[in-house]
Amino acid sequence: MHRIMMINGLTVIENFVTIEEEAEILAGIFKSPMRAKRTTKDRNSIQRFGSDAPYRSNMVSKEIPEHLNRINQRLVSDGIIPVLCDSISVNEYFEFQQISAHIDSTSSGKIIVILGLGSPAVMQFTLKRDKIDKTFNQRALFKLEGEARYNWKHAILPLPRGAKRYSIVFRNSKDK
Repeated sequence: MHRIMMINGLTVIENFVTIEEEAEILAGIFKSPMRAKRTTKDRNSIQRFGSDAPYRSNMVSKEIPEHLNRINQRLVSDGIIPVLCDSISVNEYFEFQQISAHIDSTSSGKIIVILGLGSPAVMQFTLKRDKIDKTFNQRALFKLEGEARYNWKHAILPLPRGAKRYSIVFRNSKDK
């Protein structure tokens, strides 16, 4: 018997950005220097902008670039988050790369918002022995708050051959 579970506090918005907006955001990402090049199964590289309160490594700038700030402002104007995020990370994934199951640091704020660009991925949520796989489509937005934010671990499963993905993670270290 297959049990279908909902995760309280998880919101998924498909096609949050258009194809044109995705291309514009990716162009901005490609202009920024990528940090922490990796040759492991985990993320290839990370760019961090804004506050270093949640995570100090891989900081590119205290300033949030315009291509990311436009999305940040839209998150507020669309009512997805109450105030602008002060910390934004860009995670780059190539084929076969993943990120292990984790719960973001409490210094990341009450709400974590993730925008997926490029190839789709599978985000796996785990709570004790329960596992739920959610397809994280290209241009989709995942919002984690409450139970989804604090109780469920989340991971990106290994990307398939030929895939390349960017996850933009919005956090507010002042909203604890």
